[in-house]
Amino acid sequence: VEKPSEELLMSLYNGVEMMRETRDKLLKESDFRALPDFPNRSEWVIYRQKLRDLPEIWNGEYPTPPTL
Repeated sequence: VEKPSEELLMSLYNGVEMMRETRDKLLKESDFRALPDFPNRSEWVIYRQKLRDLPEIWNGEYPTPPTL
């Protein structure tokens, strides 16, 4: 098995770091939607869990937030 180049590894690392920064931003922006009295709370809780599951389930796309 051929060892990946350092350039490829750095590119992958940077991609994951960018994804995590975006994920963290989306979580922060949706914090208040997980409060007990927010409409559609259960849908937001599921959405936020999908965000927290990143990067383990990363397929190149972020979960779609529920409609307001």
